[in-house]
Amino acid sequence: MIDRWFRQDIEASFKEHKRVVVTDKGGNGRFLVDTLHDCIVIEAGNELEELHARYEAEKNYADKPVVFYATMGQDQLCYLLEYAETGGVVALDNLPQYITNKLWEHLHENTKVDGAKLVTAAKLSKGNDENWWRKVAEGLEEPFSIHENLINFLLNPTAYKERGADIYSLLVEKIGELTGLADTGQSPDVPASSLMKNVFDKLLDNKLNGPLLKLYDSLTKMSNTRQVMRDAMTDYKLPNDVDFRKVSPDHCFAKIDESMMHDLAKALNDGKSTTEYIDYLSSRLRSNKAIDYKPNWLKDVQLVLTFSASAAGIKELSSLDDCAIYYRDHFSWLDAAMRHIFVAWLSNPKVLRPIQYLYEQYEKELLDKWFTFADQYQPNQYEFIEKVLSKPGRIAVIVGDGLRLSIVETVRRNFRNKNVKIEPDMLYADLPSVTENGMNELYGCHPKTKNAEERRQHLSELIENVEIMDADALNESVTAQKLVLLFSDIDQLGEKKQLGALKDIDQYEKILNDKIKSLIEMGYQHVYVTSDHGFVLTGILDEADKRPVPNQPVRKVEERFILADEPFNDNKLIERQDDFFGYKYQYYAQTDRPFRTTGSYGYAHGGFTPQECVIPAYDFHVEDAGNHLKVSISNKSELADVAGGSFNVKLHTEGDATNVFASSRKIKVVVFAGSKQTQKSPTIEVQAGKSVQPIEFDVDENDKVVVIDAETKEQLDSASIKKSSARDLGGLL
Repeated sequence: MIDRWFRQDIEASFKEHKRVVVTDKGGNGRFLVDTLHDCIVIEAGNELEELHARYEAEKNYADKPVVFYATMGQDQLCYLLEYAETGGVVALDNLPQYITNKLWEHLHENTKVDGAKLVTAAKLSKGNDENWWRKVAEGLEEPFSIHENLINFLLNPTAYKERGADIYSLLVEKIGELTGLADTGQSPDVPASSLMKNVFDKLLDNKLNGPLLKLYDSLTKMSNTRQVMRDAMTDYKLPNDVDFRKVSPDHCFAKIDESMMHDLAKALNDGKSTTEYIDYLSSRLRSNKAIDYKPNWLKDVQLVLTFSASAAGIKELSSLDDCAIYYRDHFSWLDAAMRHIFVAWLSNPKVLRPIQYLYEQYEKELLDKWFTFADQYQPNQYEFIEKVLSKPGRIAVIVGDGLRLSIVETVRRNFRNKNVKIEPDMLYADLPSVTENGMNELYGCHPKTKNAEERRQHLSELIENVEIMDADALNESVTAQKLVLLFSDIDQLGEKKQLGALKDIDQYEKILNDKIKSLIEMGYQHVYVTSDHGFVLTGILDEADKRPVPNQPVRKVEERFILADEPFNDNKLIERQDDFFGYKYQYYAQTDRPFRTTGSYGYAHGGFTPQECVIPAYDFHVEDAGNHLKVSISNKSELADVAGGSFNVKLHTEGDATNVFASSRKIKVVVFAGSKQTQKSPTIEVQAGKSVQPIEFDVDENDKVVVIDAETKEQLDSASIKKSSARDLGGLL
């Protein structure tokens, strides 16, 4: 604002004369003169320059207003003195006093802020309003925000310096006070680089605090400073002897976390205590600084190291159902953690093996209990899809192929919708836990078939007007009351890429979460999520880790099970007598290890572990949040026989005008040709008891119209559009 007040002084002088002299003995006010971009400014610093300035003004600008900028006091003027006395003068010789006078003149503020701060404020005042100046004048706000200026400087050091030598010098001085770094007069990139190095050095010594910690926190949180951080971290040379135990938990260096993992692996191999690693992980994860720079697997490693406390509960399990519940509520999270660790460290077996071995100790305790109760196992996934779709209301079922319970449990725990209640029920898959078996059971197909189309046809005969489609085809055009979404990517990729597919599963969790939310938004009261089977991650295996095939008259050996026509005696295997595509006997290893067969290992299913055969039957259902205004299409019969090139959609409302929820609603009417949206109405606010103007659309190739809540995306009603089969006689009838 000081620049505006200065300009007002210049313009006031120009009203009387065409010549104004600005005196500035110390040159401190140059930044104000530099704002006079649309004025003719001639500078003079001595008598000779005064003479030249006067000559130039009279010769070239006789009829134009001119500002003479004299870097000398009024008492030193010679050839410009006449202009100062007759035309006017603006004195900046005592800049603090000039600013003080302006604050009183314009704001009636009698400031006691010292002169240096006032000058600094003036240089930084561009873009700030009167309120800002009042706070500065009253001492309520520091004119020079070291935090904001440091960030602006680091974003573009060169551009910051070009703002003005005074501001730049002030900033460098402040940097020196914070870091002890002296100004050497080098290019601005040098103090910028030195500043970041100082921040990183203090992180390693765990001594970063005050304004520098605040600066670091902002740099790691702000989106526009990511490149600054990347460049600084690339340039910074981490010492080879960094001790992760001594660094700040706020640090941003993945290499330090990786160093900790290498050290942890060695400690596990040597049978040493993991306390210091747990302490490190706890402090890292508690820190709210540099969150985006912390590897996601840190929390997973912490879970594996601290799982023993909850693992004690395994000993108390007294039934197969107890084991299944324990797996869902506790162990599934350990499985999810190991999946993340596999993804992060699969290329480094030396680090991964000790972590994998620790996990296997916990898993063995669970599996020993599980197999103890093997005779209690009763598959119950038969006809699940039909059973839930037969319930009243609008219902959707997401059927995953290889959708392990731990994946759905992760979605459940991260699901955010206060109006949705989740019931995490479970089913026992039919054995062996393979696709052609589990899918037939879910669809209720007996005799079993390997043909997916036959399974769909079977369900269509059981459930009237059910729609079965791939999950990626879901959009607002889907209006089925009963819907089955097929989600098969996990099993396909797992069998193809083995452990290499694990990095994709996090994305599938997001997709599954989004599909559930979309279905809820579309008005499905219940969204069930289930699967044909789960899977195990066998991890890094040596040949000796694999189960030998028993020396028995077997007929078929798969990775996770054996089929036979006749029984054989092997007390190390679980025997089940149940027909599976003509084989009478099934045998399962009491482990998650595969049998010695040809093919890749890492991802597997078909066996008898909880990971493979305890499958989700989760119910995401909407709890009624109140009675809303009902909106329906009242002319469905007309839409089923449309003559001509256009049609009208007529709406009917039903609600209580005295109820805030049921009195009005914002809606859109959308028209589809197949799954493609072709036309859409603007947002319409409909009210209870009031008629709604019919909405006209072109016929074209459209076949469906849907009424959608404009805010929640809930589908309120739909109708089919069919062209009339009668001949169009052009209005002759």
